[in-house]
Amino acid sequence: MSLPALVRSTTLPLQVLLSGRVEDSLKPGEPPRGALTIQLVEIDAVTSESRDVSLGKRIQADGTFAFFGLPETAFSRIAEQTYQMRLEVSVPNYQPGRFNFNLGAIPGQPERVNRVISLEGVPVTQVWLFTREGTPSAGDPPMVTTLPLTNVLIQLQRNPVRLQGRVIDLNNPLQGIENATVAVTDGANTTTNHQGDFEFPEPMPLRESLQISVSAPNFDAKTLDRYELDYTQPINSVRISLRPSPP
Repeated sequence: MSLPALVRSTTLPLQVLLSGRVEDSLKPGEPPRGALTIQLVEIDAVTSESRDVSLGKRIQADGTFAFFGLPETAFSRIAEQTYQMRLEVSVPNYQPGRFNFNLGAIPGQPERVNRVISLEGVPVTQVWLFTREGTPSAGDPPMVTTLPLTNVLIQLQRNPVRLQGRVIDLNNPLQGIENATVAVTDGANTTTNHQGDFEFPEPMPLRESLQISVSAPNFDAKTLDRYELDYTQPINSVRISLRPSPP
C-alpha cells in the first residue's frame, strides 16, 4: 500500500505554532467582555500590506487561543527569509490590540525528524517539526523569534467613555442646582449650568469605577465612592441629588 506524499506528511506533524491569552486590562487574568476575534497576518516588507495566514485556529471562552498547522507548509521558507507577522485582536467596546513579531532564519527551525507512521506500507519518514519553544519578544521592531511561540499576552483597553449628568435639589427634584462643582477621580472637574446640567469635555479615566464628588453653596456636599462606568455606552449619564444645608 502506498499513500500520496501529502497524506503521508499530514499524519503526525500538525502542531500548535502560536498560543497565548487575551485579557481585559482593567481585570488582569480575565477575558474581555464580548466576542473575541483574533487574526494572524503576514506583513509585506515592501508594501506593508497584510494578508491572512491560513492556519487552524481555536479561541476559548477564557481568552486563550491557539493557531496550529503543518510546519512544512505554514512557513515553508523560514530557513531562507524572515516573516513579519502580526496578531490582530478585536472585541466590541475595546480598543484594537496588536502583537508584532518576526520569524526568521534561526538554525534548526523547523527541524527534520524521523517519525514512524503506523500505516501499512508507509515506512519511517522524515517530517518537519518545530522543536524549540520561542518566547514573546519586546521592543519595536520585534526581535526574531522561534516557533512554537507560546505565552503571548495581549491586554485590551476598553474604549473610553464620557460622563454627563444633572445635579438636583433633593427636596425639589425638578430644580437643577446652578454652579455646582462636580469632580471625579484624578482631579478632573466641571460646573453645572443654570439648569444643573454638566458634561466633562474629556473622556473618563480608564478604570472600573470613579469617585464623584459634588458641592454647591447652601447644599451639603456629596460623594459617590464607587460609580460604576458602563463601557457599553459611549456616554454615561448620572443624576445626583444634594440636600439643602440647614439654616
